[in-house]
Amino acid sequence: ERQPRSGRGGGEAIAAQSVEATLDAERKMQDSIVHDASSMVSELRARSIQARKAVRDDLVTLDATGELLDQNQAKLDKNNEQLKEQIEQMRASKCVTWVLVLLVCLMYVGTYLLMKLFPKPKL
Repeated sequence: ERQPRSGRGGGEAIAAQSVEATLDAERKMQDSIVHDASSMVSELRARSIQARKAVRDDLVTLDATGELLDQNQAKLDKNNEQLKEQIEQMRASKCVTWVLVLLVCLMYVGTYLLMKLFPKPKL
């Protein structure tokens, strides 16, 4: 049966509509927030994957660089040893050269003294 209409019935309907409108606005806002949060999470995940890939690539590059560094260090050590040997040979060569220069000087002085001590006979 019918319920009698009172003065409050119209106000309650307006209040119910107002509550429903507020609830709809709240739901839309929550949906918007959830959608934004979801897109931010997706973007964060994509950036995390990119960062992980970049770190892996950097690690591969560092490993390759480390291997090249080890190879270059080995070559450098080998070249240093060869250089040390050459320096030792040069020192020996310098000593021989100085001995020969001294010997030539002594021979020159000896020849000069010999010519002064025994002059050429006059005819």
